[in-house]
Amino acid sequence: MKILIGGNSIDFADRLHEAKEELEIGGHEVSVADSIDDYVAMLSRRAEHSIVERFSKELAPCDAFLICNYDQQGVKGYIGIGNIMKLNLAHLQGKRIYLLQDIEPSNEFALEVYTTRPEILGGDFSKINQN
Repeated sequence: MKILIGGNSIDFADRLHEAKEELEIGGHEVSVADSIDDYVAMLSRRAEHSIVERFSKELAPCDAFLICNYDQQGVKGYIGIGNIMKLNLAHLQGKRIYLLQDIEPSNEFALEVYTTRPEILGGDFSKINQN
């Protein structure tokens, strides 16, 4: 399965690359959305495309989008507004959506997350099948 993975923040870049390696060992073709270089370019206004355009192009050839929603800011399974946007784009493109861990029902974006019908992995990448 072709999977695009993203996460909460560039603070988790190392963990995203570890997730990529684990998924590749499991037989998946994986790419990581929003590299650190992409953020630097966007912040310095050198980006040729918006985040939405760039993400849409990265997602198009993929079967699924996985959000590695690590705990952040004292919130279990944190998902911020950037990943809400990406989650909805993936949903609109008919992609399978996975969350590394469930979110707290009190999360301000819980409704937006659950309406996309994500599959919750409970921290176990092996739950992603090859369909």
